[in-house]
Amino acid sequence: MDLSEGGPFVIDGPRDRPFNPFRSLRSDSAKAIAAEVLNELQNYEAYFKLRKRKRLEADQATLEQMVDAIVADLIHRALTVPDGWVAVPLSKRVLGRRTRYGSPVLSKTLPDVLKCLSSVELEFAELHKGIINDFAPRNVRSTMRAGKRLLTRIEKFGVKLTDLRMDQGEEFIILKRAKQSRWDGGEWIRLQR
Repeated sequence: MDLSEGGPFVIDGPRDRPFNPFRSLRSDSAKAIAAEVLNELQNYEAYFKLRKRKRLEADQATLEQMVDAIVADLIHRALTVPDGWVAVPLSKRVLGRRTRYGSPVLSKTLPDVLKCLSSVELEFAELHKGIINDFAPRNVRSTMRAGKRLLTRIEKFGVKLTDLRMDQGEEFIILKRAKQSRWDGGEWIRLQR
């Protein structure tokens, strides 16, 4: 595949920004969109028998948080850069790592959820899977953006950037300022990532 010919993997517009799993929905209208997406996702899973048993309570909570974060980030990108894409990790090796700064949204089930949301039946997201290219200087990351059905709901509900927020689960980075004397303890400086 010659990447110079164009297609979904060539960056000719705004650069793809990374997926932010800490973005969430603030308003009732935005939460109604996420609830509808979650309901249709679970109906899709039931119809195609993608699950053999019911999710545990903790897994259901993680799924709800995941759908909330995906919908919020896709809405944010659609409102700020309408034709922009969001780079999202789909590698189970990357998603399997647990760190104190990580989000439960970045779990091994994320690729399956995105695959369902981007299916022909749901069309809440568009997903272009990345490629590992041994002959080019770099690989191409997987990207996503709001699908047709999500875009119509954004317009229908009149969702704006004020309907979104950053989740409180994101950890803060705390720094100390430089000491001004030998006896100075330095003050704590609180910065948010």
